[in-house]
Amino acid sequence: MLRQVCLDGAGLILMPTWLVGEDIGSGRLQAVLTDWRVHPQVEMDMGIYALYLPNRRYSLRVKTFIDFLVKRFGNPPYWEETMI
Repeated sequence: MLRQVCLDGAGLILMPTWLVGEDIGSGRLQAVLTDWRVHPQVEMDMGIYALYLPNRRYSLRVKTFIDFLVKRFGNPPYWEETMI
């Protein structure tokens, strides 16, 4: 809902790039205050993590899924490629 309100031109929002990156890349939204951080004293890692049980570590299904995630999201994630 907040994203749509912002797309309608009604104000600013603070949202993770994975939610609005495509809108920024396409020009529907514009990133502002890019140097500002929510928690400037804390270096926050906003990565995506795959959690699995220790006994599933070498499971072919788990490995295949993790490989898919790495390929799908990339480094940097696809939604941030146009913002760098």
